[in-house]
Amino acid sequence: MNLRVGLGFDVHKLVAGRPCRLGGILLPHPTGPLGHSDGDAVLHAIADALLGAAGLEDLGTLFSDQDPQWKDADSGKILAECLRRVRRSGWEIGNLDVVIATEGPRIAPQRKAMRESIARICGIDAGQVRALATTGDKRSAVLPDVPTVSEAGVKGYEAGTWYGFLVPAGTPKAIVTRLHDESVKLLKAPDVKSRLDTAGFEPYGTTPAEFGTYIRSEIAKWSKVVRSAGVHVD
Repeated sequence: MNLRVGLGFDVHKLVAGRPCRLGGILLPHPTGPLGHSDGDAVLHAIADALLGAAGLEDLGTLFSDQDPQWKDADSGKILAECLRRVRRSGWEIGNLDVVIATEGPRIAPQRKAMRESIARICGIDAGQVRALATTGDKRSAVLPDVPTVSEAGVKGYEAGTWYGFLVPAGTPKAIVTRLHDESVKLLKAPDVKSRLDTAGFEPYGTTPAEFGTYIRSEIAKWSKVVRSAGVHVD
């Protein structure tokens, strides 16, 4: 079985006087995403992920913000067109995972409607979309009732998303230490922690040595997976 994974990311500023459309639905909020089209960052990120997985041009190239035909365009139609191109290339959706980070509207009350809207646009059954398990080593604070993959029966499985700062080799230790210390302070700041919690991230800091060890362990683990699965780059 040939599988591909795509990652999409989109950011839009919320401004007064714009409809707040996310995930293909209109949310009750006094501000909305600024954009050339309707600014639906959720659908844009999904579209870019699908295009990337299929090896096609990115969203900005196919639907330029300099092209007047896309002015205030319905992003649902843009996503549908992207999906048509993906399927024409011989690919089909396996699953979609969307993380929404916003300082504006509350997403939780709209989650079901948003899931159904995305499923409708993509031509998949909303009833088949559900959280089976989380891939970290512990349960997510956002989905406390959903077990980890390990708890669900695949012992030892862990696949998380992590972020960190990397600097050029040979960077003076004093600079590395300063960057580390400031990063730890930032992660502990109440407003930063609150925003990360809202987005479903669980921040924690490590020392530069610990981070280096973790990166090497990740490379070793996934190299083994790639080799044993016979994965190759097309």
